[in-house]
Amino acid sequence: MDKANPAKRRGRVAPAKIARLVIEEVRPAIDGGRHAVKRIVGDSLTVDATVYKDGHDLVAGRIRYRAPGERRWHTAAMTYERDLDRCRGSFVADRLGRWTFTVDAWTDRFETWRMDVRKKAGARSADRREPGGRGGLSGPRP
Repeated sequence: MDKANPAKRRGRVAPAKIARLVIEEVRPAIDGGRHAVKRIVGDSLTVDATVYKDGHDLVAGRIRYRAPGERRWHTAAMTYERDLDRCRGSFVADRLGRWTFTVDAWTDRFETWRMDVRKKAGARSADRREPGGRGGLSGPRP
């Protein structure tokens, strides 16, 4: 019996903290996806979606698409426009028929880490340039 966690005592596990990620406004779509989007065979189909989440972490996305009569899903990378919270990517519809696509998104922990490292490196170099800064030109650290 776990006295520290009353939910566990009753046979339930407390819900984990889940980072919410929202995908909406997927385009192209006609009447909310009720009707098929038409393209000419060989044309590129550009898909974009609004993707955002709690916090400051970056997100990444991909298009999963399936050709008519196929069971296997193919993927195409999407680029993330941070200022607009939009992901955009494309794939080529190379045969006639009903194609199916969907958008996946997730927290991009690696790109978030890279962004943070760049910010810290930029702050350190700016600090060194200022007189009296921590790595400064005017003497040792206080």
